[in-house]
Amino acid sequence: ISEWPVVDVAGSLTEESVAKVKVEGGKFMLISSEDSVDNSEFINYRRFCSVSKLLRALGLILRFVNNVRTRSQRCSGLVSVEEIGTAEFLLITLVQSDLQKSPTYSLLEERLGLSLDEKGVLRCSGCMMYSGLHEARKYPIVLPKECAVTVLFVYDAHERVLHGGVNDTMAFVRQRFWIPQLRQLNRRL
Repeated sequence: ISEWPVVDVAGSLTEESVAKVKVEGGKFMLISSEDSVDNSEFINYRRFCSVSKLLRALGLILRFVNNVRTRSQRCSGLVSVEEIGTAEFLLITLVQSDLQKSPTYSLLEERLGLSLDEKGVLRCSGCMMYSGLHEARKYPIVLPKECAVTVLFVYDAHERVLHGGVNDTMAFVRQRFWIPQLRQLNRRL
């Protein structure tokens, strides 16, 4: 304990210094504009065993950041549906930003016809775009196959179909997401 660094956090953090969130290597980082406070991890999404727990934790973190930004309107209590939706949107965009940095992204973009929607989420287009389905089902959200968040979404789908098997889980996942090589991932899990 005597070797731990001592940092005076109370005097060095401002509203602007906690206003930004950064992700590196699957870990969310709190960015400070001050040199005296180094970057500190505050959530590692590889530690979570369910997507609902991850989204609630991320929702609480986003609430904290929002409470620090606006001191007049502070939120408290249980995590709301809107906060979980915002957390899910942030999580998907962060995972997709890692996908866009991968060397295989150009091949995926060409094969799946990837495009950004009005919110900035990567979606794929295919033969379903000519159907009369809802827009979210015509253009599913693309997730990378080798990602901890993708695994959590597949586990969640498997539990929601009451452990129904590979085909049931795949059908449930494909209502919202497109994951390359989903069958192999599903069988492995």
